[in-house]
Amino acid sequence: MEELLDILNEIDDSIDYENEKALIDDHLLDSFSIITLVSELEDHFDIDKSRPAAF
Repeated sequence: MEELLDILNEIDDSIDYENEKALIDDHLLDSFSIITLVSELEDHFDIDKSRPAAF
């Protein structure tokens, strides 16, 4: 959880992520912030979205 909060704070440190419940609905994160978040999560957690998941 701490790693996620660190990533979110790098994107915008003016938001209280621990208490906020509607980051998108309240327009706290715009489309660019969401794309940045997804990219940062992929990099940090070594997520490879180019391979389909095996079921």
